[in-house]
Amino acid sequence: RSSRLSLQLFFTDLLLTLLGLYLASYLRSALPIGRGGALPAEVTALPFPAYLFAAASWSVALALSGAYDPERALRWYSEAGRVALGGLLGTILLAGALFMTYRETSRLQFLYFFAANLTLLLTYRAALRIYYIAFGRIRPGGRGRVLILGAGELGRTVGRVILDHSRWGFDLAGFLDDDVGKHSQQFSGVPV
Repeated sequence: RSSRLSLQLFFTDLLLTLLGLYLASYLRSALPIGRGGALPAEVTALPFPAYLFAAASWSVALALSGAYDPERALRWYSEAGRVALGGLLGTILLAGALFMTYRETSRLQFLYFFAANLTLLLTYRAALRIYYIAFGRIRPGGRGRVLILGAGELGRTVGRVILDHSRWGFDLAGFLDDDVGKHSQQFSGVPV
């Protein structure tokens, strides 16, 4: 079962991959780098099946690398590593598909595609993380409320962790303790 965020990332990655391939074709015809300098746009334009190969290879590779699994990509560096690994695997898959079908594809254009697509995917994910941090949530669909049983040292430590990591999508509702002396007190601004 896929989460809403995983589906959002998957379909956005598909669109960004297509954009990255188009951008690579444009860059190869615009930048005077490589053998022969800038190539004419007619030479760098790729047929529609090449776009399908790119979208399929990168999607499969990102899924295999765990880029859409929120538990395996909790931290930004974990997610970036999984996207980079998926990008490398997707590039290898795409290289094989293009070698078998469109051998005239420029190697420099292929490198442009890898760099552009990886940059687009990582930038989108970074922007999404910044958005969620700014609005204090980690996932679409709202926030969970947490009531901690016990307002002792361990309970307060857990409460501080939840408050410090509000981007996980949880709000600390309060503490529940059987010690009457702690009732109507507040720890970190949260009632007991």
